[in-house]
Amino acid sequence: MTECERIIEAGVISAEFLKEETRCDYFIDCQKKKLWAIELDLINKFDKVCKKNGLKYFMAYGTLLGAIRHKGFIPWDDDIDVFMFRDDYEKLIKLSHEFESPYFLQTPYTDPNYFYSYAKIRNDNTTFVSDTFSFQGFHSGVFLDVFVLDDWVPEDGLAIYNFIKFLNLENSTYMRKTNPNLTPADIERVKRWKGVAPIKVFELIQEVCMMFHDTKTDFCADAAQTMYEYGRGIFPKSAFRDARYVQFENLCLPAPIDYDVVLKNTYSDYMEFPPVEKRGTWHPNTIINPDESYKKVLKDKIAVL
Repeated sequence: MTECERIIEAGVISAEFLKEETRCDYFIDCQKKKLWAIELDLINKFDKVCKKNGLKYFMAYGTLLGAIRHKGFIPWDDDIDVFMFRDDYEKLIKLSHEFESPYFLQTPYTDPNYFYSYAKIRNDNTTFVSDTFSFQGFHSGVFLDVFVLDDWVPEDGLAIYNFIKFLNLENSTYMRKTNPNLTPADIERVKRWKGVAPIKVFELIQEVCMMFHDTKTDFCADAAQTMYEYGRGIFPKSAFRDARYVQFENLCLPAPIDYDVVLKNTYSDYMEFPPVEKRGTWHPNTIINPDESYKKVLKDKIAVL
């Protein structure tokens, strides 16, 4: 039984959900629908664990934008994101036992080869492999990103953010070291790697992200994740004072009560569609297979090298 078949049998989605369709003039094939099905099952599982343990979370980034603008996935999106405040996040990462197979709560403490600065919830019977990190040996199933909101002082945070970004690049470089097919730029990057134990770098990132926790501030930030330029991940804490449940595909999921403030901060005019040429996968150079485990896919990939 494939994961999609299991998810249909469990009633998380209907078989109709997997049919190809066009949304907003963008064609969504069966493979993308299967990916979305796995991700809906992941957030459904995550939601149940959070409710059972009294943990709060909110849809984030493209998932939040999709909920408000499309009532589900952005047609060209390929992942799912949530926010948690630090206290609830720390409680979550102690609950790895709640995510039994095929689910997996991924941190550097549950997966010793993984050094992202935030947690992921994976489905181990599926594949979502970054080509860059495909030799690193960490769990690489379809995932849900769990981003952390920490207290933040915007006017004092730019240098700190840049330091966190430097630390993230250090661990990203470390995870490239196992790849025998690096680009010339990555080869030079690996040569410059400082040789600091990645778990210590990860722990330093968490420590630096929390440096404003004893400061009175009205703001919070997704400081551990540095893919956006400074400011786009900083929000007034009041926007998260409560949750507003909104439709996301066939589920009803929590959005920040002032989601408009959150979305405008990250995307400005968020109801405006991006140009057609910018509508596409957000994870290039990625192997995605909703029907097979990453273990088999990576074994087959390595076997042909």
